[in-house]
Amino acid sequence: MSGGQTLSEEQKTALKNAFEDIDINGTGKISKSELRAALQLIGQNPTSEEMITYMERLGDGDFTLDEFLEYVEQRIPIKSQEEIDKELMDAFEKFNDDRDFLISKEEFKKVMTKLGDEPLTEGDAEYLLESLRNIEKNGMFNVAELARLFMG
Repeated sequence: MSGGQTLSEEQKTALKNAFEDIDINGTGKISKSELRAALQLIGQNPTSEEMITYMERLGDGDFTLDEFLEYVEQRIPIKSQEEIDKELMDAFEKFNDDRDFLISKEEFKKVMTKLGDEPLTEGDAEYLLESLRNIEKNGMFNVAELARLFMG
């Protein structure tokens, strides 16, 4: 999907919430350097190359909420929940040879520390694993449960 789409009310609400989460000082503005973090809060994971393209299209200064919504709607392709879920499942399947939709703690840690534009550090991965202990069963995670947690 390319930019220029019409955002649904649900997407606008998610973007507004992400904007407010990033605008921790309550200034009503976010910087262009915070654009990626706002997009990640709604389940998008733009690559470094995509972010370079998005940033080239920007002028100087910060975004107000309305400017942010307009910019995203006109210039940034927003993936559907189905596309996000498929990408996540594809990433997990690379480490799930027997296709049982279970991933070991070790495999999950490997995914989180080796893949993506900004892989987690070993320490952050350990912290994440500790925070997920309530859904771990015998050292394994159900991929569908992980997807639901990460995608909200």
